[in-house]
Amino acid sequence: MKIQNKDGKVICTLAGEVTQKPDLSVDYIMYADTNRWMEMGKGQYGPMWAMTTGRLKFSGPMWEAMKNMGPFNSFLLLMGKVPSDTKKCNR
Repeated sequence: MKIQNKDGKVICTLAGEVTQKPDLSVDYIMYADTNRWMEMGKGQYGPMWAMTTGRLKFSGPMWEAMKNMGPFNSFLLLMGKVPSDTKKCNR
């Protein structure tokens, strides 16, 4: 997902498959079905539980990600409070 500032609004400008080769020593790739992202944003469960159950797929430096799981969970909960229309995020 790529999020950008467009005319003072935060807009999802790209969602879907990774189009660039990531450097997995520093980059993360996380993906899940849209409904799973929405569930995490609503606080139904956190990203750690989602990874454990296979609802959230992950590639990258696992130890680094584990150290940042608290802030990532806070980010998801914050994003869950923002009104959204999942049909408007283009691939």
